[in-house]
Amino acid sequence: MKAQYEELHKLLMDLNAMRRKLQLGAGLIEQQEHDAWAGAYENYVPLRGFEAVDLDGKEPPKSGRGTGGGYNIRGKEAMRAKGRQSKAADIIENIITDYEKAVIRAEKNDVALRFIKLAQDNPDPALWELDATRTRVSLDRATGRVTKEAAADKGEVCKASILKRLAKGER
Repeated sequence: MKAQYEELHKLLMDLNAMRRKLQLGAGLIEQQEHDAWAGAYENYVPLRGFEAVDLDGKEPPKSGRGTGGGYNIRGKEAMRAKGRQSKAADIIENIITDYEKAVIRAEKNDVALRFIKLAQDNPDPALWELDATRTRVSLDRATGRVTKEAAADKGEVCKASILKRLAKGER
């Protein structure tokens, strides 16, 4: 039985390593971040969710760390560890889900990078603009001045995790 647990452990740790390698290859993380993750914990497992059911006997809701809609690739690839007092649930499921999310984000990023390259190679202000900063005008109530600030992305926006790839002429 111990050998089976050790084999499962190895498979799960290999899946974690594959996820990090995929994220690195897709440009979602940089080498320094990859190396830090790889060296931080020998037996890393994502601790999300809650083991127990609530007082009514219902399972707590799942955390909302999905891949999102559309092709916006924003946000960090991992949450910062904050520590916890409770036991986590579904550790094996979380490892598999993290890998699935990494695959989806990598593919979305690839599509977004290719679209950005298409826009760069075929400039047409009637169709798209690159590095456009949307702004909105608002009133600063403290000073009474009108200010311009970056507005939230709305509408048809394509973002990608480019890191240093386009600067190097890749993709």
